[in-house]
Amino acid sequence: MAPFKQILHGLAALSALFLFNNIAEANNGKKMNDEIWEGAKIYVYGSAVIDLNQNFEQWIPAHRTRVKDCSNEKYYCIRPTIENLGLFNFVLPIKCQEFNIGDKFELNGIVTEIISSANLHKSDYKYFNIYYFISNNKKEFIFEYSPLSGITAIYWDHDRDINKMNRHLESGRLTARNFGFLSTFDRFANCKR
Repeated sequence: MAPFKQILHGLAALSALFLFNNIAEANNGKKMNDEIWEGAKIYVYGSAVIDLNQNFEQWIPAHRTRVKDCSNEKYYCIRPTIENLGLFNFVLPIKCQEFNIGDKFELNGIVTEIISSANLHKSDYKYFNIYYFISNNKKEFIFEYSPLSGITAIYWDHDRDINKMNRHLESGRLTARNFGFLSTFDRFANCKR
């Protein structure tokens, strides 16, 4: 199994290298909202990369899609320019708040739904909670979100079985597949107090 992991890590590194070496690509004349997004605006989750400077995402080496910043003063919002093609497709509040399972956020035709939560730190401090969400009913991708850290991991399931994924969430057996955990330093879509 170790050689397979090395190959996946190598592919992720090559994807990131390809991303960073493609600085000259056109930006369609629009920059992501600099007041909302922080840091370098490049986020890597295993083999998935989103570059908010150049407005594109890439996951698995052959899949590259343009993304659009649809954020406003109230919500973070990212969507692919071609509907149902991209991985990064979500709406999240910018201002810190508590979530409940079933909460939905909607903007520009994107609907993000909180499907599960966990308190990994066993604390009463509400911002230590971890939430899991899906967007636009794409049940094969589950995003892990921590209010202070932002989107911290992406989980993928071939079967698109949300009930199976929820059982794994409840049992603590959900493991990152394909995309994995955020491996860059900047926080992605973290709330602001």
